[in-house]
This record gives sequence, C-alpha cells and structure tokens, in this order.
Amino acid sequence: MSSREEYNRRKLKQFLEISKINCFAIDCDTAEYYSRVYYYLRKKGNPIATNDMWIAANALQYNLALFSYDKHFRAVNGLITGNSSADFAIIRS
Repeated sequence: MSSREEYNRRKLKQFLEISKINCFAIDCDTAEYYSRVYYYLRKKGNPIATNDMWIAANALQYNLALFSYDKHFRAVNGLITGNSSADFAIIRS
C-alpha cells in the first residue's frame, strides 16, 4: 500500500542479494510454532502483533536469537532476544 512500492521492492531485492543474508522458509512446522506462541501469549493475556508472532515462531523453529528493540518479544517463552551485541555475548572462562 506504499506510494513507494517500486522503490521499496528494489531496495529489498538488493538487501536479499547480500551473501550474508539467509531466508528461512515458513512451512507447516513454522505454523506449529506459531500456534504455540499464539496459545501461550493469549493464555498469559499478553498478545503481540500477528507478524511478530510469525517472526518469533520462525526464530524458535530454527533456534535463532532475535535482535529487536521491540520489548514485547521478551514475552515469548524460549525466545532469545536482545538489542545489543552484549546481549548475545557468550562469557567464557
């Protein structure tokens, strides 16, 4: 619905062509993770936006940490979140 749709699509295509970018498929397993995220957040009375539940489900499915400034992701059980490199640093002794 953007007035800059062509520009946005071009920029997205350029971004996705960067060799360090991986796209993870949404499949039936993702839907299962989504249903769990939805169920537990609803049970806690703490729903989040639908698109963000899909993002959380995908991260959980592939065991990925999620870098985000959106604090509501912290409500998702089992999801590793942060918004700085220090949040993801592994302390080794």
